Amino acid sequence: MKRQKINGWKKVLAGALLVGMVGMTACGAEETANMAQNGALGTQEEQAGSDVSKETQETGTEETRNVAETSPVETESVEIEPIETKPVETEPIETEPVVLEPDVTAPTLEGVKNLTVEVGSNISYKKDVTVNDDRGSCTLEIDTSEVDLNTIGTYEVVYKATDEAGNETAQTIVVTVVNAPEVTEEEIYQLADAVIASVVTEDMTDYEKAQVLWDWCHYQIKYSYSAGDRGLLAGAYEGLHDKRGDCYAYYATYEVLLTRVGIPNMCVTRIGGNTNHWWNLVNVGDGWYHCDTSPRKIGHKYRCFMQTDAQIAAYSDIYYELVPDHPNYFNFESDLYPERATEIIVESSMP
Repeated sequence: MKRQKINGWKKVLAGALLVGMVGMTACGAEETANMAQNGALGTQEEQAGSDVSKETQETGTEETRNVAETSPVETESVEIEPIETKPVETEPIETEPVVLEPDVTAPTLEGVKNLTVEVGSNISYKKDVTVNDDRGSCTLEIDTSEVDLNTIGTYEVVYKATDEAGNETAQTIVVTVVNAPEVTEEEIYQLADAVIASVVTEDMTDYEKAQVLWDWCHYQIKYSYSAGDRGLLAGAYEGLHDKRGDCYAYYATYEVLLTRVGIPNMCVTRIGGNTNHWWNLVNVGDGWYHCDTSPRKIGHKYRCFMQTDAQIAAYSDIYYELVPDHPNYFNFESDLYPERATEIIVESSMP
């Protein structure tokens, strides 16, 4: 009997436990469903809020734009009263007109002095001469029409300076032309031998000797205008001693040097030109060739060393194109000289 009661209670407790578990399960599921529903509702509310915010922003922007477009700007006009100005009273400044005194002061000459030169020389009349004036520029005229540098004697030269007002100053000097000092053949040879010793060596050929002596004349003598043919010794003295001279001095110096080293040579003279010109014919064993040690001043540096007739004729044509009033630069009477070589051994330095 007691066992039956116990078993009955067990059944009752088991049923109660089962009912409780089912209830809990049902409650949990309902709560879960409610939470899910609430979450969905929250999401919808957030979305709705976002849409409302976006709409509000758009509405606000549109309203702002409408306000900007439709709201007039209120301005207030301001009346500016003109400022009354009064002229500044100034006292007139009295100025006296500038009156230039008439220019009655003549210019002055400085450095003008008497000159003594050797016959056949040239003079630079303006060297060391200056003109001064207190007002402006001046002109200087030098009258040398009475001077003959190729004849011994005394001559007057007149310097005249004139300013812009016409004031003049004149000064006269005396130019005395004297004989060149007598030069002996022995003195010339001593000068020539000194040059030869400085550039020529024993192992040189005649061609090489002629070349280094040509170089010495061309580069060591400074060109200056002289009176032309004044004799071989006088011309060579200018080149060897004074280291200056015109084309005659170049020719004479080269002739003396070549003769001292035993190289045959002779003088060639221009014909048909507006001025005189001298140069050398040289034979170092290959025939006669033209050599001109004087510098070319116009056009280009033509090196006239061991040139044929055809080569110097070509240069004469070029020179004539450059200086039409100086034709026949290397024109000469060919029949007066020995037959020249025609083979080119030194190329022309033509442009």
